[in-house]
Amino acid sequence: MDFTPPKIICETPVIYTNTGNVTIKWSAMDNAELFRFEVYINGTPFRFLPNGSRSVDLSLPLGVWEIEIRAFDVAGNSDSTRAIVYVDKTPPSIKIIAPKQDEVLPIGFYKIKWEVSDNYKVDRIQIFLDWEEVATINGNASSYELYLNPGAHVLMIKVYDAAGNESYDIVSFAVTEKALITSYVITLASAILILVFTVSLLWHWGKPKPKKLMKKGEMKEMVEESIEKEPSGKG
Repeated sequence: MDFTPPKIICETPVIYTNTGNVTIKWSAMDNAELFRFEVYINGTPFRFLPNGSRSVDLSLPLGVWEIEIRAFDVAGNSDSTRAIVYVDKTPPSIKIIAPKQDEVLPIGFYKIKWEVSDNYKVDRIQIFLDWEEVATINGNASSYELYLNPGAHVLMIKVYDAAGNESYDIVSFAVTEKALITSYVITLASAILILVFTVSLLWHWGKPKPKKLMKKGEMKEMVEESIEKEPSGKG
């Protein structure tokens, strides 16, 4: 009497495809003898296969599909394994947010930035400067630092989702040493304006205040008092 179930493991547990044509593979073993395999798609029986089978070819429409493979031995014991298949023909979206179109940048290191999204999973990102690939990075990244030399440049960023769909965005920009000089000039001019304003305030606060002007009546009274106090010339 055999009560030991067989063992089955799916070798392709997660599959992304933009065609729908996939091959599900598995490995299986039993302490006595395997009898058959049963394939189910989203819980619905699809195909029964003999004990020597280790894969099944499927053609699936758009959507998410759960593929279950059940293994049976000659005693009727069973085990199962599952795979999830994403059939996706929607390309991801990508937008470069830095630099902006026709922006003028200073020479040196610059961090390019972008926004990306996908209905299932972004796989990888490729960065091209002047049509030459400079990097391929993880799909979760949103920035990358480049050294920019003077001249006109074209930046292209391509994004791929896990199913193989792709999209891209392109911007043109320029790099010049004058941009760096202009930045320095603006900074210096701002500093000079602040200095002039500060000196003007200090001068205004420190200069002597004007004396109070006498009113006409006060001056007359002062003159009359002076005359009365003068000594008389009579003997």
